Amino acid sequence: MKKRGSGTALFILSAIALASGIVCILIRNITHSDLFTFIGGGFFLCGIILLIVYWVLSSKHKNAPGSEDDMSEYEQMLSEIRDAMYGDDDEGKPEISVTSPLLGKFIYRRKPEWYEAICDWCGNEINVTFEADGKHAPEELLAVIELLYANREQLDRRIRGMAADELERLKAKAECPDELRSVKTKDFAKRLVPSSLHLAGNGEAYPLEICFFDVPLRSECTVIAYGNAEGEIIRAEICKNI
Repeated sequence: MKKRGSGTALFILSAIALASGIVCILIRNITHSDLFTFIGGGFFLCGIILLIVYWVLSSKHKNAPGSEDDMSEYEQMLSEIRDAMYGDDDEGKPEISVTSPLLGKFIYRRKPEWYEAICDWCGNEINVTFEADGKHAPEELLAVIELLYANREQLDRRIRGMAADELERLKAKAECPDELRSVKTKDFAKRLVPSSLHLAGNGEAYPLEICFFDVPLRSECTVIAYGNAEGEIIRAEICKNI
């Protein structure tokens, strides 16, 4: 927000300078004084320079990782995914839910057969889901989610570190996606944005999946971390979005 505020100030100053230049030209036409021609030209020059600086700063802000424009594209993509997944299976039917004192209400979705809520993960809102496996009460599975959430900061650092290591490994084996070849591993890890946490039912080798998107989605890649129900991250993969 600070960058946007400074950009607005530059735009206002450029408008004032250009307006002052116009005033000087009008005064020159009345007084026929070359002094006002010189002063007006200076105001016009300053106004144009300030406009150019404003345009450059605005362009950089728009293309910066994690900017509001990038996040709106990211949020629109998530919305489209959710609409495709759920359809209208819950429309007109009674709501089924379970509530966590820590994370709030989880609503049961009939089409994917899981409970879902939007929760905060280290300053980012993510989609948190757990499957209704029929063997455990929803409250039991929710307790597992709460335990995972208690260690979210450590999990977040762990996943970012593993993503950086995986990018190094792919580069060494010449298997790295083209758009990530020139990206520094530390920069890649920092710009990842968490998007979802999913706890699968019994029978899955790695029931825990935590996904991070690469924002501003320049690389069209996703990092998926796999782990067990105790929150131990086993591995992280860099996947090309389809």
